[in-house]
Amino acid sequence: MEHIVKQISDSYKGTLKDYKPFADECGIAEENPRLPDSVTGLIKDTALKHMDIPYPYISATDYMKLARCGDRAEYEAKYFAKRHKLNALVPAAYYYDRVCACACDNPDTSSQEAELDADALLDEIINGIWSVCEETSWCLPAHNTYVRDTPQIILPDAKKPVMDLFACETGALLSMICYLLKDKLDLISPLICKRIYEEVSKRIIEPYLNTHFWWMGNGDEPMCNWTVWCIQNSLLCAFLLPFEDAKRRIIFDKACYGIDCFLKDYGEDGCCEEGAQYYRHAGLCLFGCLDILNSISDGAFTCLFDNVKIKNIAEFIANVHVGGKYYVNFADCSPKPGSCGVREYLFGKLCKLSSLTRLACEDYITSLKEETVFEDESVKLNLYYKMQTIYYAKELISCTLLNSPENSCRFRASDNSDDFRDIYYESVGVCVLRSDAKGDMGDFFTLAAKAGDNNDSHNHNDTGSIILYKGLDPIFVDIGPETYSQKTFSKDRYEIWTMQSGYHNLPTIGGLDQFPGDEYRASDVVTTVLSRDCDDADKNCNCISSDAPDKNLNCTSPDAPDKNRGDNLRNNRMMPSKYISMNIASAYPLSKLAPSGAPLRDTDNGDTDECPMPKAAFRTFTYIRTAGIDTIDNSVILSDVSSSSPADIDGGIILNFITYHKPAVLGPDNTSKGCSYSLKIGSANVTYTGADAPVIETLPITDARLKKCWDHDLYRIRLTLQAQEFMMQIK
Repeated sequence: MEHIVKQISDSYKGTLKDYKPFADECGIAEENPRLPDSVTGLIKDTALKHMDIPYPYISATDYMKLARCGDRAEYEAKYFAKRHKLNALVPAAYYYDRVCACACDNPDTSSQEAELDADALLDEIINGIWSVCEETSWCLPAHNTYVRDTPQIILPDAKKPVMDLFACETGALLSMICYLLKDKLDLISPLICKRIYEEVSKRIIEPYLNTHFWWMGNGDEPMCNWTVWCIQNSLLCAFLLPFEDAKRRIIFDKACYGIDCFLKDYGEDGCCEEGAQYYRHAGLCLFGCLDILNSISDGAFTCLFDNVKIKNIAEFIANVHVGGKYYVNFADCSPKPGSCGVREYLFGKLCKLSSLTRLACEDYITSLKEETVFEDESVKLNLYYKMQTIYYAKELISCTLLNSPENSCRFRASDNSDDFRDIYYESVGVCVLRSDAKGDMGDFFTLAAKAGDNNDSHNHNDTGSIILYKGLDPIFVDIGPETYSQKTFSKDRYEIWTMQSGYHNLPTIGGLDQFPGDEYRASDVVTTVLSRDCDDADKNCNCISSDAPDKNLNCTSPDAPDKNRGDNLRNNRMMPSKYISMNIASAYPLSKLAPSGAPLRDTDNGDTDECPMPKAAFRTFTYIRTAGIDTIDNSVILSDVSSSSPADIDGGIILNFITYHKPAVLGPDNTSKGCSYSLKIGSANVTYTGADAPVIETLPITDARLKKCWDHDLYRIRLTLQAQEFMMQIK
């Protein structure tokens, strides 16, 4: 493991400073000249909406519901409501004079006429502080365990706090309140900030110093977003409140080691295997950690913002942006993971990434116009993020990198073709291909495919699945995850329909869907990506084989002899200009096709169910999927080639496609290759050969989390293959 962060902390011998964000040379900038009236109005309006909402009471039986019936939503709704209210009120108290001077631009007349009373505002903040401090535990029931991946304890132990994501978030929230409002709170009673200090010390600082939680890092043990998310908020607690220098130094060193443990699990390409949604808790919390460390150490960590891996981690979110609110989403990621904002802007600014700063500024202005800039879940919960959103508002609004605000979608920015490049993240297997940046944005295809394996963090069984947008129109989609429950992170995870390959854009082979695990993966992966600077694929191609035992894959030439793919695929005249191709047979629990045609399942003793011979002798079945964009006629090509005829497989092969629009069947046509079917899916015209007429199912969207992504039911197309080769073209 490379110790790029710990190396800096070990060599830094200076005194660690207090962390003082949102401050000018003269101190905390309450009269911030950066603050536009539009933002001030939203601060006031948000506070007024929350003033009369009571802080919920949380009972022991609320906590026990997860263990008793698997329900985590009811407890979490009450838990987060408290923190959302505090987060809404504190900026109004901090900027009180500016807020009261601003004429709120809310169309609700009663809101315009209402005024915030300073005493009542502070009293409600104090009530919230007291309510949170009185909670037995800040740890969520879903995380109430001391050993990773073990069953949760039904109730928390007040004398043995668990530092989970939201215990650390709560500590940071209270620490930031004390930092911002200490003078005002001390005028009422010095016991308020004293209570904050004591509770943060007991629940965050002392456990951080004296207990090892798995997310702190331990050699080669895999880490995830928890590591930097918890470390960032722990650093805020330690350096916003006046803790002793010796304790701060230990936390500083442990934090740097933990960040290195987090970074070791990223490939050099910076791909977040947890997806765009978790980028905001992984990549952006990495930025938060480094920014805080840099500030308290006189800039000792500045060099890390030029580190290639860290720059690639930063830019990931821009590379998987489809346009508007849509992102490429695999694993536990929503297609609408939230808008970019100030944190992406600051990360991009420090890493000198114009594509990221441009996206962040554009999203920020759109959110400001729609008055949703405070509605992102992270901003609603984390006061540090909200204060960043406020403090840097004027800078983002006036950012010279912005294109015309009328062109709110980056498709229209002809000078920004670098923003939408083709990319292959070989560390995870995510490939994103795009139409040439010319013509009308409605004809601009974004095609994504997932190679890799079924062992990602927050994994879905989705090896080989594709996602397709035409402009901002979803054609083939990834459904995303439902509301988390106890089942989500248990041995029964893959009983949840949205996790199953049959509800992704993948085949069901012999009645079998994919299995989870590192061994269920794509092989023989080849991708040819046209250079942004050259039309000749041979001059600049990225061709990868995933036969390597780990996720850092080895490069091979696209002209090398094919191992399993067959000459017919390479020579097919419908081969797209740029593509990704892979064998996904090994993502399924099939060891071979028996002479009878039945797919064989692996057994514990390494043999097959129907045949006593070792399964190694029968690794003959291949299923080659190729997806790409033909730049000549701007069409998307999907080709699936099976080494066995579907008729010889017990249960056959059924292709599944998930669509946002209800498909309209335009009818079959006879061609030289047999029967061709045509479909209309939204703005896309789809034709295919090699399969029967489509069977269309409605997928009811009833889950609250999915309803935020999809405004109506989704649909599943099921195509029974009739030939070894299936070909689909989308225009």
